[in-house]
Amino acid sequence: MTIDETVDGLLRDYQDGHSSFQIQHFIVGAEGPTPWGMYQQALRELRKRRDILRDLDLSLELARHTKWSRAVIATLLGWLWSPLRIRAIRAARGYTNLLEARESTSREFAEFLEHARRLHAQLGKIDRDKLEAQQWQARGMAMMAADLQLNGAMSTATVNYLACLPVPMRECIVDELRTAQEKRLDFGRRLEIEGGRAAEHERSVHHD
Repeated sequence: MTIDETVDGLLRDYQDGHSSFQIQHFIVGAEGPTPWGMYQQALRELRKRRDILRDLDLSLELARHTKWSRAVIATLLGWLWSPLRIRAIRAARGYTNLLEARESTSREFAEFLEHARRLHAQLGKIDRDKLEAQQWQARGMAMMAADLQLNGAMSTATVNYLACLPVPMRECIVDELRTAQEKRLDFGRRLEIEGGRAAEHERSVHHD
């Protein structure tokens, strides 16, 4: 088996573009935590790929004519080793590359379209201002919660983010996190009490 044959065999496992998992979790999903944020990201990616597909279709049409015209001329000349023949080969390869790019982009387009449709149905009636506010508030809350959980204090990035939000929204974030922390502390205290009771019961059993 030649090197080219080996490489061709390995490249059958190659996937151009993003994987389905990456699209779902690291492109669309990364713009959460609300469905609105993910929906907007899906639309951005969908529009981008639609524009790419339109450009690729134009490029393919031009490449198709270039490919065949050069191939015909080169054939009439007997496929001599000439600059014209080399150009014909390059044109054919360029056409193949464009076809592969269109196939990959079409796959991604279909996946982002499916995510956009699903999220649109999940959102129902669109109230843009309300959904936008919920998205930025939820993101601020997630950032603040992560900082407090990992570091016990807010990072500079989170402080700057919260400073950009309207005052009522900041107050709401702080209130919700305070309530969540109180519930967590209350749960922890209950666990300690139950654990103490269980230990006391265990000691009394052994003592008896």
